[in-house]
Amino acid sequence: MKGDILVLAWFSDTKHGQLSNMTTGVAEYGKAAKLLFRCFYSSEETRGRSIAGGSQTPGSRKGLEDLSKLSVIYEIMAEKYGVTPVQVREKLRDIMKPSRNK
Repeated sequence: MKGDILVLAWFSDTKHGQLSNMTTGVAEYGKAAKLLFRCFYSSEETRGRSIAGGSQTPGSRKGLEDLSKLSVIYEIMAEKYGVTPVQVREKLRDIMKPSRNK
């Protein structure tokens, strides 16, 4: 049981490190966040959606279904670039615009 937890923790750290390494050499956090976002989410997952979901008014777009992927992006950006989730969301908002998903 204890060994399983250690293996899971190692796997989690290793995976996080590999994802973080994908942004090596990228100087701007916005470009790094967009790179990770495109790796995590397919165009089908993002089509017709927004980052967090719009208001409950008719015609507003729903939020992304799997927000755990977004949390990982926020963690990596905070670690490597010292930015907040709000700053990352502002950059990712551009690639979620409906005109980009046609």
